[in-house]
Amino acid sequence: MEDIDSPKQGWKKKADSCKQRDWKFESVSSEPVEMLYTPEHIEKMDYLKDLGLPGEYPFTRGVY
Repeated sequence: MEDIDSPKQGWKKKADSCKQRDWKFESVSSEPVEMLYTPEHIEKMDYLKDLGLPGEYPFTRGVY
C-alpha cells in the first residue's frame, strides 16, 4: 500500500481552512460518517465476508 500520510495531511490542511458545517453526518443506520476514508480504514476487511460481490449476500450494494 502506498504511503497515504503526506497526501492525507495536505488534504486535511485544505479541509481545515474551509468553512465546515456545524452538524455531524450519519448514515441511515445512525453510524457516523467520516470526512475522509482511505485504505487505512479497510486494512483488516475481509472483502467477500464484509462487502461481498454486487447482487450477493450481504447485499451491501444497492440501487441507492
